Amino acid sequence: MCACEPIIRLPDQPAAAARPVGRARHGHSATRHRTRTTRGAAALELALVGPVFFLLLLSVFDISIMSFRESSLRAAAEAGARVLRTGEVARAGDPETAFVSAVCDTAVVLDCDDIAYDVRPYASFNAVNFTPLPLDGNGDPTNTQFTSGNADQVLAVRLMTRHQFVTPYLDRAFANAAAGDVLLEATLIVRGEPWQ
Repeated sequence: MCACEPIIRLPDQPAAAARPVGRARHGHSATRHRTRTTRGAAALELALVGPVFFLLLLSVFDISIMSFRESSLRAAAEAGARVLRTGEVARAGDPETAFVSAVCDTAVVLDCDDIAYDVRPYASFNAVNFTPLPLDGNGDPTNTQFTSGNADQVLAVRLMTRHQFVTPYLDRAFANAAAGDVLLEATLIVRGEPWQ
C-alpha cells in the first residue's frame, strides 16, 4: 500500500463518516509532520531580532539617564543663579565657594568635580553674548570665568558636564558629542535684585 492513499468513500456511507486511509512517511501523521518543520523558528527569530531589540532598549535607558542628568544640571544652575541674584554669593567671604556649594547641594546625581561653570556679568540683557567656549583635548570647556556681579547687574550662568554613553554609536546622534560622550549644558540669564 502507498503511504499517501486517497480518502476512500464507500457508496453506502455518508461523507462525514469517511476516514483517511494510510499515514504519512515514517508512521507520523501529516499534521504532526507539518508542525515539526516549524520547530526552532522562534529561536531563529530571536537570534535575528533580539540584538536589535536589546540595542534599542539600551538606547532608551541611556537617553533617559542623560535626560535625568541634564535635568539635574538645570536644577543646579537654577540654584546657583538664585544665590547670585539675591546677593548671597557677593556678600559671602568667598563668592566662588558659596556659588559652588549652592550648585553642588542641588546636583545630587552629578559628580560636583565634573561640573564646569562660567558666570559672566553684562550691562544689559541685549549685551549677553554666548560664544561657545573652547574645549580641551578631553572635550571639557576651557576659558571659564566666575564673576559674582553687583546688584541690578545681568548675569549669564552656564553649567556644563559630560555624559558618557553606554550604548555603542549613540554619541553620533548628537551634534556636540566627542569620543563617546556628549556635553550637557544648562544656561540661565538673571538680573540681580537690588540687594545693596
